[in-house]
Amino acid sequence: MRLEYNAEPFENQLIRIFCLFQLPDGVQLTLSELREMACRQQAQIDSQHQLLAAKEQRLRYLKEQEARQQRVQAESERLRRLRDRVDAQELKLRKLRALRGQVDHQKQNNISLNTKAASGLPTTSLTTRTASGRYHPLLQPQEPFTMASLDGHMPSGAKLA
Repeated sequence: MRLEYNAEPFENQLIRIFCLFQLPDGVQLTLSELREMACRQQAQIDSQHQLLAAKEQRLRYLKEQEARQQRVQAESERLRRLRDRVDAQELKLRKLRALRGQVDHQKQNNISLNTKAASGLPTTSLTTRTASGRYHPLLQPQEPFTMASLDGHMPSGAKLA
């Protein structure tokens, strides 16, 4: 903060300042001593003002650095979340591709089995009906075995073949 000079003569200002500060009895200052004191005080005020301005500038710089660091940190966090999301999607894609490969492999197995089955079966429907008639009794549901049948006890009405 700088002292402002008004239109009042300098000597009157010094007298007014002098009246504000009571000097001990017997101390008298000349006008030149008062001027020197005022110049020293003004120099101290100017240096304090410069020091304050430097500290304010440093504070602004530090606040800008902090804001920049917060922006960088937020951006880094956003990028990390995006990388995590990409990694998760890549893992899902690998799993889907593996499943698709399994499905394709199973389809190929089914096609080859169908081809083998079609080439090994007689082509007439009469032989197909005859073959299905022979295997029909085997397709009937059987009575389930229980633990008792494994121990040597047969369920009632069960016969050994």
